[in-house]
Amino acid sequence: MRSKTLRLLITTILVLTIGYGCHHETPSPLELLMADSAYMQGNYRLGDALLDKCAKNAQGFTDADRLYFQLIRFEQMFLGDELTIKNLDTADSLCRYYQGVGDEYKHAKAMLFKGGVYLKEKNYPEALNCFLNVRTYAEEHRDIRLLYMTDKRIGDLYFSLQMYEECVPYYRQSYALAVANHDTLRTAYGAFSMGNVSMIEDNYDSTIHYFQESIRLGSMIEQKERIVPIALQLLCDIYIQGSEYDKAAELMPHDTLNTANWAYWHLAQNHLDSAFFYFRQTLGRFKWQGEAEVLRAMAQIEQMRGNPQAALSLYEEFAAAKDSMFQQQRTEETMRIKAQYDNSKILKQRDELDRQNRERLHFIWLMVVIVIAVVVMLLAVVRIYRLQKETATVKLRMMEKEKDENEASLKQQIEENNRKLATLREEQAKARQQGNEHTMAQYELETIALENKNRSIEAMQQRKEALLHELYEWEVYKRLKSSDPQTEKKMDEADWMHLRQRLDNIYDQFTKRLLSHASLSETELHICYLLKINVPPVDIATIMFKSKSAITMARKRMYQKFYGKSGSAEELDELIAQM
Repeated sequence: MRSKTLRLLITTILVLTIGYGCHHETPSPLELLMADSAYMQGNYRLGDALLDKCAKNAQGFTDADRLYFQLIRFEQMFLGDELTIKNLDTADSLCRYYQGVGDEYKHAKAMLFKGGVYLKEKNYPEALNCFLNVRTYAEEHRDIRLLYMTDKRIGDLYFSLQMYEECVPYYRQSYALAVANHDTLRTAYGAFSMGNVSMIEDNYDSTIHYFQESIRLGSMIEQKERIVPIALQLLCDIYIQGSEYDKAAELMPHDTLNTANWAYWHLAQNHLDSAFFYFRQTLGRFKWQGEAEVLRAMAQIEQMRGNPQAALSLYEEFAAAKDSMFQQQRTEETMRIKAQYDNSKILKQRDELDRQNRERLHFIWLMVVIVIAVVVMLLAVVRIYRLQKETATVKLRMMEKEKDENEASLKQQIEENNRKLATLREEQAKARQQGNEHTMAQYELETIALENKNRSIEAMQQRKEALLHELYEWEVYKRLKSSDPQTEKKMDEADWMHLRQRLDNIYDQFTKRLLSHASLSETELHICYLLKINVPPVDIATIMFKSKSAITMARKRMYQKFYGKSGSAEELDELIAQM
């Protein structure tokens, strides 16, 4: 104890020296700082003693010292669960004062105590709002003890509202913080809270473990009376519920806190007189639900003891208590639902404020990053665009070149064949003059072969022209290309099949070449067919029973499939025209 006090004194003197050297302000009295540190470290007896000493020397305090003294006094009352609605105005004034002077730590503590007042008065929304503000500060400044105290109170708040799923994470967090910091006092409180969590989760073994741990750790601290008796009472209650009566009897003291436990223990042992005696001692100590349960148990005992008249009287009291219980239960349920709604509303508002704060906090950094990155991004985008544009242009040019080369190749082949035919005819004439019939016959065969090749090429060109003419004369084509608004533009499955066959015949396996470039759906193929015969997009939308914007988006998607980059619908139209 002495070494702990000495360490606390040395730390406080260092804080005072550094604070004075940095800010050149008059420090608060040493005892106030030491009392604050003692309470935060869980040494309540030392804190009380130091605070009493400060009270005797309060005449020499400055205004700032008096306010700090009041803050520490509230800390003492907060830890002892002694704050009431009478302290609300003062707590609020402390919040405003420390917020005004920019002392975030003391403002957070004043806010914590203000939340404690609200929690005591069951004003859960305001209490939650205060606690969440303190929690934000504690997280930002990594104040472990303040974070523990806040999480513990938020867990208590949700537990009071029977919002068990919400309270469990906060209880777990407060326990983990205490264990990680080797804080025996707060670990004992945390173990007690975890016992409540285990009861919520209906985990019998864990409940016993945590209450035992709370008793063990609580027995190691000076303020054991703050936690050991209630933890012991709950542990014995759990043993009795679990029918472990010997363990309960071994631990239960004969005090007012365990009167109900003794009543149920004697009832389980069939000690009716003793059970009735203890139950009678508990009357008036419980809320409406417990009071009704006690009356019911007493009535059953009287019935078992052969006192029907007394049992009937108790049953009547039990019925009246039960009616009051239901009425009170409805009232509390309404209040609880309203509180849950208000709490949810506050959480949503805080989430929105947090989101806005995060946006503001990140905005400046975001702008800096944007300014630095925008030039690089623009350069990269321009380069990528140029590369993609060049790739698309090269691909389109290759397709155009392939088409032109095919046409030029056919033309060149005909011209070459005509030159060979002219040469063959000259040679054939010479052979005729020389009377060389064998050579004449050979030249004749070669001439016929070349003429057949030319006729085949010309036939292909004529066939393409004929197929195009047939396409233009096709009734479906005329209907699709009609400018008459009264003409019904639609196609059935057979029409689509015929259009595909015609285009494949005219444009050298048009469908196969499309699919060699990209994987297209049937709808996308139909759009390509209509584009190939120059049907306007607005008419394509009508034929396909889609909106014009849908057709535009489909063309853009197909361009993405062909080239692996974004492009316009018109660029796809140009690609289809060249194929």
